[in-house]
Amino acid sequence: MRRIEINMDLANVDDDGVFQNQTLGGAGNFTLNGAEVVSAEWVTPDLFAKQIGFASTGNISAVNFTIFGYEDRNKTIPISETIAGPNNNTVETTNYFYSIQSVSASGVVGTNTKAGAVNKAISQIIPTKRTYSDRNERQIGLSFIVTGTIDYTVQQTNDNIQSLTNRNFNWLDHDDSDLVNATISKNGNYIAIAQAMRVKINSYSSGAELLIKVN
Repeated sequence: MRRIEINMDLANVDDDGVFQNQTLGGAGNFTLNGAEVVSAEWVTPDLFAKQIGFASTGNISAVNFTIFGYEDRNKTIPISETIAGPNNNTVETTNYFYSIQSVSASGVVGTNTKAGAVNKAISQIIPTKRTYSDRNERQIGLSFIVTGTIDYTVQQTNDNIQSLTNRNFNWLDHDDSDLVNATISKNGNYIAIAQAMRVKINSYSSGAELLIKVN
């Protein structure tokens, strides 16, 4: 298959990049006014989808937040997630957002609340299935070069990533345990080739990078 390189040069965390401290007198939408918002839309600054954190010093756990956005740059994978608000802490989405169009609350938000991307991300989808006309296509070599402090997991799917109607894919961790929660540079491979792969960043510190090489 054609060689692919992706450099995940991850942006520093901005905990109010989606919206800065706000309260709401009742159910409604937060104003997306963080530093990473452009034309009323939050877009991840490093081009990698991120989990989103909501922080407040008050207890607003009885209020549900609903986030609507997309996982991918081309807006083919829509995401809508509802989570309970924070209680003097930070709560995080389970989904990864490339962009966000709206965040709403189900009731009164009486204490200042802010939202921004956290230090968890995913790479774009990397197609790996090609043709078996060439025997060399039966194995794929992987390299992951770490700069700084990072924890990453390689995942794959056998779902049809070309589908125009079903864009929800099942991602499973790599069978090689060395590529699950890895923290240093690693080599690996696919002998049984999946339809596609991605890399999930479980955590990272400022200045971290992960260079992905797929051969």
